[in-house]
Amino acid sequence: MNYEFGIRHLLVFFELIRNRDYFIGNKLLITLKPTHNS
Repeated sequence: MNYEFGIRHLLVFFELIRNRDYFIGNKLLITLKPTHNS
């Protein structure tokens, strides 16, 4: 198996999950506090 490719794939996968969670968190904050839109 190509471990370098696997590790790179995992890093990209976790980066996507982190970005998605950050985006969802921002949407929740905006939804819960609509007066604090910036």
